Amino acid sequence: MKHSAAQKSSSRGLANLPNAKNQHYVWRHYLDAWTVRGTFWCYRHKDTRLFQTTPKSVANENYFYKAHKLTPGDVAFLEAVINQGSDERLREINRNFIQYSQATFRMRDWLRDTNLGDHQRNEIEQAGLHPVRLTAS
Repeated sequence: MKHSAAQKSSSRGLANLPNAKNQHYVWRHYLDAWTVRGTFWCYRHKDTRLFQTTPKSVANENYFYKAHKLTPGDVAFLEAVINQGSDERLREINRNFIQYSQATFRMRDWLRDTNLGDHQRNEIEQAGLHPVRLTAS
């Protein structure tokens, strides 16, 4: 029986998935529509120059999608934006999203501040990285 790449990676655990360093903020295949024989011309505004390139080489950044810990200022700004919404349920959903997106940072801060040994701390952190399987009810 053959397994898909997603099934194989799922059985290995989240920690073993490859982590792409070069991440596109404009989908690489979207840029293919402008290519002629694999290349296209770009204009870089800050350098005021025109250059020929490939879709793989532009509109990307190292670890663009990496999660970042929000500062208190970030949270205050987001809270101000959320408070402008008229639907209380949507405000609650947005606040929960912020809380959940920052949970790993809170866990790491908590682990750092405990008197656990490095081995115990790493075990707990790794246990938190395994994917949770959701089942239909």
